[in-house]
Amino acid sequence: MSYSDGYVAFRNYLIDNYFDTTVVYPNSPTGEPALPFITVDVIDAETDDFTMSLESINRVGVLDVNIVAAAGTGVGVSNTIADNLVNLLKDAKLSDETRLGVPFKKLLGNIDGRYLINITVPFERVEF
Repeated sequence: MSYSDGYVAFRNYLIDNYFDTTVVYPNSPTGEPALPFITVDVIDAETDDFTMSLESINRVGVLDVNIVAAAGTGVGVSNTIADNLVNLLKDAKLSDETRLGVPFKKLLGNIDGRYLINITVPFERVEF
């Protein structure tokens, strides 16, 4: 499974299971949606061949998810979205080759008129 396959697996998992807000993907052709929304990205880490096998390589990385809401509107909506995402993503199996770990939620606060919460989720992906 390639980086592209892993990204598609994550995107399809969100499309099939997440309905709370609009999801904005990198280099999306549309303008910014109404607040709140989430942004997602897949970040591969440098990985050695942990499997000691010529047939597959275990790759690791993180999913980077940002919840974007209007500043000054309170934390209730953003925290509900974050909690729903954490519950959805925790230890999820996206495909036979891709598994997620335990999400970490971090408050980024008010930035440029927006209230931001970040969720990072480690993943492991097997490439054949």
